[in-house]
Amino acid sequence: MIEFLRMSKWTYTNGATGGVGTGLLAASGGTLSFTDPDKQAQDFSYAGLGIGIFSIAIPKIKIPDLPILNRGITGTGAARSFDGGGLLYMTESFHGRELSKSDLQGGTVYLDVSTGLLAGYGGSVMLLGINTAFLAPWIINPGLGANLAANAMRKAPAVLVIYGQSEGLISSVGDLSAMLGYLQ
Repeated sequence: MIEFLRMSKWTYTNGATGGVGTGLLAASGGTLSFTDPDKQAQDFSYAGLGIGIFSIAIPKIKIPDLPILNRGITGTGAARSFDGGGLLYMTESFHGRELSKSDLQGGTVYLDVSTGLLAGYGGSVMLLGINTAFLAPWIINPGLGANLAANAMRKAPAVLVIYGQSEGLISSVGDLSAMLGYLQ
């Protein structure tokens, strides 16, 4: 296992997530459910906006475009009943014994990946609990706030890796988006 990550005693139970993209713009969000170390159910909601980094289409197969502002749109979703899973880790920046609910809440920077033809699989790797005061300058002016944002991401207390089945308007070997959002 990677040395700077420690497994958390939080257990990812399931989630309901969705995403939409058009051209370079992407958005995703949903609900994530956990069982905390005290065996209590904990639900979180998240949403994020970002950019599509790349998409590799399945050759000779095309999903009909849904024109919005003269651009095609894609979208996927996953219900709680779909197969999937996840793992929550504490980073080296977290010096406590175990994460609390408040350690997970706040800003999040994450990568979304998906593959499939109408039905498929997707996943996310999320840095959680980022101090939003350090992300705000980066959103306003990425050049001036880049050092603050990088420092804030290095100090994220948790990393969540989730994966599972999805369905929707997808026809690709692989899609990757970088997102900036908030988890509460």
